[in-house]
Amino acid sequence: MNLFAPPALFRHFHRMAWLAALFTASTILFGSFVRLSDAGMSCPDWPTCYGRVTWPQTSDEANTHVASKIRPLESHKAWREQVHRFLAGALGVEVLVLSLLAVRRRRMGIAQVVSAAVL
Repeated sequence: MNLFAPPALFRHFHRMAWLAALFTASTILFGSFVRLSDAGMSCPDWPTCYGRVTWPQTSDEANTHVASKIRPLESHKAWREQVHRFLAGALGVEVLVLSLLAVRRRRMGIAQVVSAAVL
């Protein structure tokens, strides 16, 4: 066992960064799809969609939630909005993990993260 070998997460840091780049591109592309298909407000409440983690399949599932009075359910658009939210959430978690790893990886990392957050 090598005492100077980096931990497993540090060895895969660049792969995680590429994964974050892939999530970023996917989120942007899917966000464009949501916008161009006019599905941006298909789930009026957040973080759920008509009170459910996934989008409702029928209008009966959505009618019991107060958000159905704001906007009627359009299931063919709601799935687009909710999948975009899932992608953005995964990207947020990935960026948070990368930030924490970057702080632990370098001694002066916390100053860099705080500086980037201020910007």
